[in-house]
Amino acid sequence: MKITFILLALLFVGCGSNNPKYADNNNTEGVVIDPKTKLMWQDNLDAEENTLNWYDSIKYCNHLNLSNFQDWELPSRDILVTSYKSKEIFAFTSYSLYWSSSSYESNSSDAWSVLFDYGYAYSYIKTDLHYVRCVRGIR
Repeated sequence: MKITFILLALLFVGCGSNNPKYADNNNTEGVVIDPKTKLMWQDNLDAEENTLNWYDSIKYCNHLNLSNFQDWELPSRDILVTSYKSKEIFAFTSYSLYWSSSSYESNSSDAWSVLFDYGYAYSYIKTDLHYVRCVRGIR
């Protein structure tokens, strides 16, 4: 019985090693690296709990100092939609709207947000409050 439990525990731990949920975090707190895109994402409680308007979202990312990195930015609509496809890598996520840096082409008062329930992009007035997740490229 004891050996069976140990073998099952080892099997369970071993199966998780290829799971993208355990994406490389480069041994830093509050971030995760998407192994598919090689982008580093903010992954802390702020990404799950804080809502800002679009203007403050851009400022927040531009001034973010996280895990000794200061070159964060608000992701574009396309990058944010791509991140939805790898959403299982994030430990902290609200399945709601996240701002992108992309303004809505037909109305400069609006910008694109991505709904993390389904990965769809929608335009909203920039003064609305949505969640924010910052991103940076890996050099």
